Amino acid sequence: MSLLFGRIWIPLVAILYVAFAALQAHTVPLLAIGVLALSPPLLFFIWRKTEYGDRHSNTAEASALLATRAACAGGLLWLAARSGPAGVAAFDAAANVGVATATLASLVALARVTGPGGLVVPPRMSRSLDAATFCGFLWAFAIALSIVRATVQNSVLRVDPVIVDYATTAASFSSLLLLVAAALRLKWLRRFELGVADRCTGALTTAVTSLLFSVPAALLDMGAPDRSVPAILTVTAIAICWIATTPDATRIMRWLRGAIAILALSAPVSLLSSILARSSSQYAGWLLLIVTGWSVTVGVLARRVAKPLEPEQSRWLDAIEKATLSALEPEPSDALRAALSELSRLHPSARARAELWYLDPAIVKSVDIAGQLHERAATIPESLTELASLEPEQTLRLEVLRAVQVRRADVRPLVAWFEDQGTFCATLLQSETGTLGVLCLPNSNRRSVLALEEAQALRRLGTRMGALLAISAAQARSRNRELQATNRCTALETRLQQLETTSNHELEGHRRWPEALARSTRSLCYAPQSRLTLERVERTARTRLFQSLVVPLGVDVRGWAAVAHFASPRNQGPYVVVDPVRSAEYPQPWADSAENSRVLAGGTLVVIDPTALSTDTQQSIATWLGNHGTDTAAGIGCILIVRFPLGVLVQTNRLDESLARRFTDAETEVPRLSERAEDLRAMVLDETARLGMSLHGVPCAVEPAVLAELLEYDWPGNDLELESVLMRLVSVATPPLITLDDLEHIRFTPARSLELSGTPLPTTVSLRPPTRAVTQRPR
Repeated sequence: MSLLFGRIWIPLVAILYVAFAALQAHTVPLLAIGVLALSPPLLFFIWRKTEYGDRHSNTAEASALLATRAACAGGLLWLAARSGPAGVAAFDAAANVGVATATLASLVALARVTGPGGLVVPPRMSRSLDAATFCGFLWAFAIALSIVRATVQNSVLRVDPVIVDYATTAASFSSLLLLVAAALRLKWLRRFELGVADRCTGALTTAVTSLLFSVPAALLDMGAPDRSVPAILTVTAIAICWIATTPDATRIMRWLRGAIAILALSAPVSLLSSILARSSSQYAGWLLLIVTGWSVTVGVLARRVAKPLEPEQSRWLDAIEKATLSALEPEPSDALRAALSELSRLHPSARARAELWYLDPAIVKSVDIAGQLHERAATIPESLTELASLEPEQTLRLEVLRAVQVRRADVRPLVAWFEDQGTFCATLLQSETGTLGVLCLPNSNRRSVLALEEAQALRRLGTRMGALLAISAAQARSRNRELQATNRCTALETRLQQLETTSNHELEGHRRWPEALARSTRSLCYAPQSRLTLERVERTARTRLFQSLVVPLGVDVRGWAAVAHFASPRNQGPYVVVDPVRSAEYPQPWADSAENSRVLAGGTLVVIDPTALSTDTQQSIATWLGNHGTDTAAGIGCILIVRFPLGVLVQTNRLDESLARRFTDAETEVPRLSERAEDLRAMVLDETARLGMSLHGVPCAVEPAVLAELLEYDWPGNDLELESVLMRLVSVATPPLITLDDLEHIRFTPARSLELSGTPLPTTVSLRPPTRAVTQRPR
């Protein structure tokens, strides 16, 4: 077929040859001249319209378009042959070839109808060419008889012309029956495919109408059956090829309804008038006048007569069109309510209602009998939107789901959902932002399948309602977000108040501890050297970000660090202590500078005994401190607690020089306890009173002799040693007075301070603080 009808010159040569032969055989060759003149432009027009491209790529296969060319070429060949004189066997053979070509092409075009895709897959049987094969055998017999009659002369094998006529008529009637059977089978196999069902219905109706028209025409002898029936068959075949390949399948049903209405009104009158005209020729004028008037009446009444032939008596189409017009209301809520009201009239029952399912927010809207809009919470099945987006016209039908549920188990839950909701079809509603929801129409006891006209009308309605749904959904989401934001703000305000209360309590708790340490340290500074040291520490803290305190062992390092923190402009900020000697796990704010810069901003970092850290860690601390500016109030302050002067630690390689350089000119030495006699007296009296209340329930005091002995002691362990001795005294003493016997009982031997050893500090890495020699009294 591709070789014969892909190129226009092959059928054109055959048609022109037969037409030219008919022209030579006629005395008044009007029809032959018309065929010769019109065949070339008509074939060019048909070839152009049936060219496979963008126009037909989604609606017809290339083989179906070639079949349409073959049917048109066969029809022209039959017309060229019938333009010749009657009774010529060669023209009969050419006419039979043309009719056979058109009939076979129509059967091929029916078997190659393109589906719209989606869930329904056409069965393999629908592409079978068995009907075309059988039809080919029938016409091969009729063509062979006509060829034998044309080629064999004066012989026993000569075929009578009546046999050729009977063979042609039988083949024509059989072909019409085959077209009816093929269209009926195709309609049954592909009844759920949108557009295909309309094409099959159109082909079936055309074939049945042609068969019903040709039988009375043959019986009433309105014309020679061997000419009238093939003519009807040829026109039917060309019409079926057009039905199978036209891009717009909805035109088929519209034109078909009009043609059926016209035939139903005009065919009986035409047959009756022809019979009367043949039997009573004197009344031919009156019959012509009656037929003309009736033709005008048919033209006026054709539309009304075709109205009941529309699918479901046009009830669905009317409702959908009215809903589309109602959706033009400017107010989205009014437009949706009006559209749903029109769609709800598809079924008078209150239980069968059109529903509008929102994807976000997950709600369903419907209209009751009174026209009131109702709303309830519900969720669309996830697979519904996915499958509907793949269906033609984006409409998912229950009939399709039932047809494919045997081979596709994933659609069975959707079948149950459709049946539970009483839904016949669901149309996807989309906008530029994506899928917005689904429009579900009720079942309403419908028996026929959804027509393509209705699906396209639903698609137009879905497009219009999609814009309304976008606005309505946006308003609903905005309202939900407002309510959620209000509730969330209320919850956050309550939570914020709770957190503020909790944080204030925690902050007060964290502040009380360093405040108590600082207050305790200040309260015990009575000696002149202690006061000078306290003033120096506070003054440095107010003017510098970094300072170092040289604190002897046994002195309360945390108290002096707290004094420096609360004297600085950063006294309201965080206070973090790093003590690597006392804890293996300690804060490392320098490890994540970006995060800890925000956490420690406006606070103080206290590093006790940095010599216990590795050199790399000391360098990291120095780098981290250097990256936080010089803002005394908003920067991160650092207090370095060491046991020996920075210069000594740098010389002995125990402290990195880059870290020590940050604390240059900000070094303060805290005096030893033996250098603070006034502080020692206050510390003894205060500590014994507190320990007495803790151990005995009454404050304890010391005799002047005991106090003198304690003041004469050198206290190499400083505050820590003093606390230990006082605890032992209070624990063995009899309240409320501590005597020399108690001092003797704990074997305390006071001794005067000895001069520090003149031995220089070792140059090794492990540097120990100098000790004092203690002379013990004999017990």
